[in-house]
Amino acid sequence: MTEGFLLDQGRCTGCSACRLGCTIENQLDWDRSWRRVHTANPERQPGAATLHLSSACHHCQDPACLRACPALAIQQLDDGTVQLDDTRCIGCRYCSWACPYDAPLYDPARGVMSKCTSCPERRADGHPPACVTACPTGALDWGELDRGLPLEPVMTAAALQPRMRLIPPRASAASAAAPQELPVWTGDRNGAPVQLRAEWSLALFTLAASFLVAWTAAADWLDKPVELGPFLALALVASGLAASHLGSPRRAWRAVLHARRSWLSREILAWHAFVAAGLLTAARGPLDQGAAGMAALLGLVTLVCVDRVYSVLRRRGPRGPHSGSALLSGLFLFALLGGVPDLMLALLVLRGVLFLRRVAATRPARLWLWLPLRLLGLASGLTALDLWFEPPLVAALAVALVGEAVDRGLFYTELERRPPMS
Repeated sequence: MTEGFLLDQGRCTGCSACRLGCTIENQLDWDRSWRRVHTANPERQPGAATLHLSSACHHCQDPACLRACPALAIQQLDDGTVQLDDTRCIGCRYCSWACPYDAPLYDPARGVMSKCTSCPERRADGHPPACVTACPTGALDWGELDRGLPLEPVMTAAALQPRMRLIPPRASAASAAAPQELPVWTGDRNGAPVQLRAEWSLALFTLAASFLVAWTAAADWLDKPVELGPFLALALVASGLAASHLGSPRRAWRAVLHARRSWLSREILAWHAFVAAGLLTAARGPLDQGAAGMAALLGLVTLVCVDRVYSVLRRRGPRGPHSGSALLSGLFLFALLGGVPDLMLALLVLRGVLFLRRVAATRPARLWLWLPLRLLGLASGLTALDLWFEPPLVAALAVALVGEAVDRGLFYTELERRPPMS
């Protein structure tokens, strides 16, 4: 028997009593309540139905949040409910990126995530969850789902099999429309955008990782040493930037526990393996080809994992690779530092086309500023093409990094969480 939430939209008035019940029961702030009520046609325009959707965690049978969590803080119990153990949570907020229903919420006071529990203590005593008890019209219920009830389109996100059923509204006696002609809830097709000001430390970490990987690979390519002191300093700064994003950095060690399924765990494991190999290369010198080659390979894996971390989000603009991806950025910087003209020429063409196609579609704010900076950053790659003029490498690298930072920042502004209809 599968149990979950049931919502009769014909009875729901949008009064938010369910949200109030959840807020009081779990001692939450109103703006961080685990249950929210969304309204379609809140202005009550004539000729369109006004519908309400009471939504919380749907305790999916294949929960995206569980797959994403790097710290194994989210588990699916024998009764099918999805529970979050805040004593294991590192506050990385990756589960909130993965969940299309925006169920996990960040608690800045404690530095951890929280979400609907479906009130297990109440259910153990034979009572329904607090939100169900608070509903004055009986629109919200908790019970067996295997009743042949319809599953509305809003609940079809990514085949996660949410444990919630919606009973669609029936036509009233005053309405001339047949039931099948009534509009169903479609939800918001635009996901919540990712804010660069909240993710700036991650943006800088990915940029620093791309540079360190490129530097290590270029040194191996040119049989030159990697300076131990600068490499260690940059690696520590990059790791510190990543750790500063965590709400509970003292539990950061848990981030590697879910490498079997979480791309964030894989990224962190690959990053630390790369840093270890890079330090070994710097300590032994360029003559140790095995260590240098391993560092370059692990760096490549790290950048692939970095890009895959963001696959749980949706990106505005054209489909396909992004000109500001960590992998392309690392390859570009490698071609610049290593003086690889064929690779640089291919990357200049590819990234230039991808960037111009994207800005033409998304029209980012302050394009008058970002466009020349980005194109100038790409132009710095001409240093590697053995042309008749050769600007100093340090100057070209500085310009290139500015361009990479611009493109990486624009990448973050184009990200948004997947809406339920995706």
